Amino acid sequence: MRAFYWMICAVTLLTAGCWGRTQVEKGFSGALDEYREAVLSNQPRKAYRLLDSDTQQKLPYAQFEREWKTNRREMVHEARRMKLKNARMQAVIYLRKDVTATMVAEKPGQWRVEDAPGLRPAPSDPAQLIRMLVSALERRDFAMYLSLLSPAYQKAVSDEIEQKIKQIEKAAEQMSTTSGSGEVARIPLDATGAVLLVLRKVNGAWRVDGWESARSGKGK
Repeated sequence: MRAFYWMICAVTLLTAGCWGRTQVEKGFSGALDEYREAVLSNQPRKAYRLLDSDTQQKLPYAQFEREWKTNRREMVHEARRMKLKNARMQAVIYLRKDVTATMVAEKPGQWRVEDAPGLRPAPSDPAQLIRMLVSALERRDFAMYLSLLSPAYQKAVSDEIEQKIKQIEKAAEQMSTTSGSGEVARIPLDATGAVLLVLRKVNGAWRVDGWESARSGKGK
């Protein structure tokens, strides 16, 4: 939970994206620049003002400030890595209650349909859903697996995957801090070093051997 709160604004802005050509796009660019500057200059109130009203209702300032202080190092690390060239615009269109279509644009003016009714499987009963779920896992079809989840659970799973990706990217930047006998390496995945990525040599090639808690030493 703590790992997600402080990046709410940044993630929202990055998925919205901008290229600085139209007035709307300049607005996105300016907001992202302001948020990044607020993080680097340690101005939580300025950053909080950039959150939309719904997010502010779900995340009171007192809680936002606590997360800000707790995750200060990660915040600065991510703020320095923000790159607008990797951003894209995303629009969610509400067709009717609980029915939406998602449009994305990776270049100005070039919108594409990312998701819409009819593009996802629609099992007619629980038994069919279970069969489709099993089939997706057997085929390692993770896109199909995600499409069978409810929107809220799908987001939770996707957020967890994104968090792991960020941790591994950060670990790659800290390779000099690895320790091991030459056959095993442990790389910290957070600022406290509480979680480690364990790498092991197998038949001369390095492989991921699991996740480990620095306290318990047990894999995750």
